Amino acid sequence: MEGVAAIAAGARDRAPVRRYRCGLALLGLCLALAMPARAEGWRATDVQVLYGTDFELGSPNRMTVTTEHAQGGAWGDIYVFLDTFFRDDINTELYEEAYLQLSLSWLSGRPVAFGPITDVDLSVSFHASDEPAADPFRAMLAGISFDIAIPGFTFFQFDIHAYKNDDVNDVGVQFTPVWDLSFHLGRVPMRFRGHVDVLSPDTFRGRRWQWLTQPQLLVDVGALGAAAPGHLYAGIELAYWHNKYSVRNVDETVAQAMVMLAF
Repeated sequence: MEGVAAIAAGARDRAPVRRYRCGLALLGLCLALAMPARAEGWRATDVQVLYGTDFELGSPNRMTVTTEHAQGGAWGDIYVFLDTFFRDDINTELYEEAYLQLSLSWLSGRPVAFGPITDVDLSVSFHASDEPAADPFRAMLAGISFDIAIPGFTFFQFDIHAYKNDDVNDVGVQFTPVWDLSFHLGRVPMRFRGHVDVLSPDTFRGRRWQWLTQPQLLVDVGALGAAAPGHLYAGIELAYWHNKYSVRNVDETVAQAMVMLAF
């Protein structure tokens, strides 16, 4: 009974924290959606629904709903996403990231480009979760991002960030390539998008290198006649996380079925 009471108390304690984190995430997302795109700018929003099994450290089976938004222009860009994980053990978990990148070309008034690099951005980022319940995860990042022109890619960026986890005294480093590639497999339009996060040992208490990659391979279902091209996608996401949360020998490999609606 004592254990049941403790679990119940923990659930009550988590509720206000979750509402607070959810409010922050939704506020950030709403602000991003409300910002008018510049005349020379662009914007993109999508909602993803994923389901997979074999997750480590918690419920092995999870459905994820992700809402992401990005927009930008000559000044740079913003990117924000909110993950809602539906889990068997704690019901739901919320995780968000928000990025602001300012173009050095725009700031300096002259092109900052060399070789395949078309621009360099100053970048700041905030990451947050409503878990663990007693001490929710938060991290601040700051660094630079390189915009790289590679034939066939919609975009390719390489980020280098200083990484400060609120739970760790040291400042670590995160390296992140991120990409989006559209191509055809025969007559079938495809999209290959994803990222790789490589985190140094001083970013988490476990003091171990981590790397997380989540590539997505999608079919443009809309272009096959189900809807307008570029709006409805279906496919898979294959996630691999080495030393998850810096826990030794916890390596997560999850294949998830995925549907994405883009606006």
